[in-house]
Amino acid sequence: VYVNEKLAGHHVGGFDGFSFDITKLLHPPVTGLVNTISVIVFDPSDEGDQPNGKQRISAITNPGGDTYTPSSGIWQTVWLEHVPQTYITDVVTITNTTHVELVVQANQDTTPFSFDVLDGDRVVVSGAGTSGAPLSVAIPSPKLWSPASPFLYNLTVTLAGDAVRSYFGLRTLRSRPVAYPPAPPTGPVLGVD
Repeated sequence: VYVNEKLAGHHVGGFDGFSFDITKLLHPPVTGLVNTISVIVFDPSDEGDQPNGKQRISAITNPGGDTYTPSSGIWQTVWLEHVPQTYITDVVTITNTTHVELVVQANQDTTPFSFDVLDGDRVVVSGAGTSGAPLSVAIPSPKLWSPASPFLYNLTVTLAGDAVRSYFGLRTLRSRPVAYPPAPPTGPVLGVD
C-alpha cells in the first residue's frame, strides 16, 4: 500500500485483514494537494507462502482435475477509517451460557474502556475495564442462543473518543464419548450439546 508514492506497509496473505496508520504520509489539508492511495496486489498462487486453495499455476497450461486457474485482485472491501489518537483495534468475545469474556485491544495499552450489553435497545449490563486485560461479565437472566431461538446480544464498547458495536450469543459446545449404532443416526446427532 502506497500513499503519495511512499510505502505505507506490506502484507502477505489473501484471507486475513490488515491495516496501516497512514497519518504521517498524508499531505496536510492546508497545502491543497490531493492525496493518492495505491493498493498493489500480486498473487503467486501455489508458488507463494500464503494459503491458496485450489488455485495452481500449473492450471494455466494443464487445466482440469480439482485445480483452478489462478486469479487475483482485490475481492474484499477496502476502506479508510478516521480514528481518534487513541482507538480500539479489536474486540474479542468468548462466551458460555452465563458470561461473556471481553478482551478489548487498543493502539495504546492499559486504556480504560466502558461497555454496554443490550437486549435490543434495553441495557442489560454495563461496566468498565482496561484494554488488553480480559474482563468476565455475568449476564443477568441470560437468553441462550440455539438454532430454534438464535438470540444475539448487542455490545457497544467505548474507549476514549472511539466506539465499536458488535454482538454475541450465549452458548457452549462440548463433545462427549457416545457409543454410536452401526448405521449412521437418522435423528439428531448424539454427543453434541
